[in-house]
Amino acid sequence: MEEALKAYKKFLEIDPYSASGWYNFGIVHLKLSNIAEAINNFELAVALNDDFVNAWYNLGVAQSKTSHFIDARKSFFKAFELDPYDYTIPLSIAQTFEAIGEYEKAAQYFNESIQLNKAATEAYLGLGNFYARKNEKPEMIKYFALFVKYSLAEEVKNQTADEMDVMISEMTIELINLDSIENKTTDKLTELAELYFDFGRWNDAKEIYTDLLEKHFDKSEIFYGLALCNLMLNNNELAVKNLIAAFEINPAMEKIFLENFTLLESTQLYINIFNSIY
Repeated sequence: MEEALKAYKKFLEIDPYSASGWYNFGIVHLKLSNIAEAINNFELAVALNDDFVNAWYNLGVAQSKTSHFIDARKSFFKAFELDPYDYTIPLSIAQTFEAIGEYEKAAQYFNESIQLNKAATEAYLGLGNFYARKNEKPEMIKYFALFVKYSLAEEVKNQTADEMDVMISEMTIELINLDSIENKTTDKLTELAELYFDFGRWNDAKEIYTDLLEKHFDKSEIFYGLALCNLMLNNNELAVKNLIAAFEINPAMEKIFLENFTLLESTQLYINIFNSIY
């Protein structure tokens, strides 16, 4: 990074009227957490090119880092005016409103972000927090589920149908060849359910977890897997009950869950939904 700073500094000595030069210089400063320098560089970039969307947006990012949320919002609005199709811009606008307690306005722009991109996971989380503050449980659970669902959907494996069939067939043969030792069969069935889940076959995965639950009502990983299946299948209230059961049986499962969905931890949404666990 230090080498990049030297290179851009030298370049700008040669061409001090390069908007892209000041912008890139600002990006390096931003990555190095030199926020005041970054703001100065982005301001020079937009002064030289008023239509520089990325410079306006990153100026807003840098201003947000210094808690100058009104200034940041002005920068984000300018970026949104120039590019009304980038979902990250209304998301950032929403976060500036949220930061100063203007939650209704924040909700408006979280919704705009989702209109532009249905997989805008942070916008679902923002709306979940909005309804958590209002203590509207059905809406809380709805947006919690959408946040988790779209976060998981990004991870579904991209193998072809043929590859999926081969892997599932191989595991099914292993199951048939297993001896009668119960725990081995349970472990292998759990693996098969996880495989179905990874390939987006949530109904098949749910069926296996449901069958396993009849014999193993004390296994947290089965409740956990079932919860994720139910979230993907829009059985949201049941999914939350499954998660609570998993966490009660084994508190370590909650840690695993939060490691997989790091944005949730300490949010108003998560606290409000799960405040009855302990």
